[in-house]
Amino acid sequence: MGQWGAGQAAPAARSLVFAAAWWGLGRSWWYLFVPVHTTMTIFITGHSGYHLTLDRVVPDALFLLLNPFQAVALCTANTTKPMDHAAHHLRPTTHFALFFTFWDDLLGTSAPPEPHVPLPLMALNLLWYAFLWAFAWAAYSRPAAVAAAAALHALLPLALPDALLGGRASRLRAWDALRRAYGVGYAAPGADGAFDARRAAAEVRRQLSEAAHARGGKPSEAAAQAAAVVTAMAGLSSSDSGGTSGDGGGHGAPPQAGAATAAAQAPEAAAAAAAAAEQRRFVFAYHPQGFLARGALLTFAARGARSPASALPGGVRLAAGGWMLRVPGMQQALIALGCTDASRSNLLRLLTGPEPTSVAICPGGWAEARHMGSYRLVIRRRLGFARLASEAGAALVPVLGVGEPEVTGEGGPGAVALRPRSLRVVFGDPVAPLPGEPPAALHARYLAALSALAARHGVPIEMAE
Repeated sequence: MGQWGAGQAAPAARSLVFAAAWWGLGRSWWYLFVPVHTTMTIFITGHSGYHLTLDRVVPDALFLLLNPFQAVALCTANTTKPMDHAAHHLRPTTHFALFFTFWDDLLGTSAPPEPHVPLPLMALNLLWYAFLWAFAWAAYSRPAAVAAAAALHALLPLALPDALLGGRASRLRAWDALRRAYGVGYAAPGADGAFDARRAAAEVRRQLSEAAHARGGKPSEAAAQAAAVVTAMAGLSSSDSGGTSGDGGGHGAPPQAGAATAAAQAPEAAAAAAAAAEQRRFVFAYHPQGFLARGALLTFAARGARSPASALPGGVRLAAGGWMLRVPGMQQALIALGCTDASRSNLLRLLTGPEPTSVAICPGGWAEARHMGSYRLVIRRRLGFARLASEAGAALVPVLGVGEPEVTGEGGPGAVALRPRSLRVVFGDPVAPLPGEPPAALHARYLAALSALAARHGVPIEMAE
């Protein structure tokens, strides 16, 4: 199944016939939505056993061009997929739904059995489906207007919507209820896997002190030097953490090759890391599933009042790919939830600005999202987030979503189930950038901390590269 060949040639031919009929009937919107969508999803692709996952460009693009509603269904939770009807023929007492899987979930006729979907989640999924449906209708009936809106979103700088909406909806308590409904949880305070900003800052200071010992300097001298530089910076007070006052600075540049250059930059790097620790600025790296990770969104963006990230003094912003922030409607929603542009310049600005802001990144991105249903990570060759942490002087914190593959399911990025699954988000020890340390060395220490976190929680991660 899922291979392009004779088994898919017949459905493709029949799809062309329906497309010709649609054209001949005046290209009616309703004809496209009801008979064509139902026939192609249920009777053609559903009976062919073809698993449409959006990860094979040529055959999948043909179906999506002929039936754009299939793209809406694939990107929406609780809508029937072609394989749902194929499963109905394999198990006749399961999968009766034509458009939505709510009834199968509620009546226990899913195979394998799915958790019951709470009514608030049903409403949220239907609202998202309605938004996508309306967008598809607008693109179909008013293509010029939609094209103009898309061009406007592509040309306007993201700083404008970020200034107006940035994180305005991220602390709503409704997100706490949504997390409970989705089954997203965290380790108890003080337990292994819990995140505490004070303890993390103390761990960063310990690592800097050990680095000072290794360089042969006296810890007291290194601490005094860092404190002097931090105090000289204009910035926020860290009175709530019981440490010295200082700026969010983080202006220490990554050391260049050569012992003399590294030695000259060591005091600035130490001061930047000390400032970031005192003000609790961190770079959180979430795994697995790349940009499809549910735990990342509900922990660092729509975090409400009870997410571990909610206790950070200046909050946290979740990095999102630039293309996601260029889609009308999606841009406003994601930015209001607390997402921000994933460009290096923007993230560095947040980490080194006057407000003590942390950032969260899904380093695997799209490439890791393709390995759905597994703990395969795309990170070994990705040094960008380590360079960012080195430049900002902010510690890297590994984060794992235990159960994330069960949330997304198997197949491909288009086959996301997004139904309630138990998901536990655990945090590892911070990895502080050390004075004179190249980003590659910081990246190697981060991978070691990530592996240790996975081993402690029984997560079978493996590298996909």
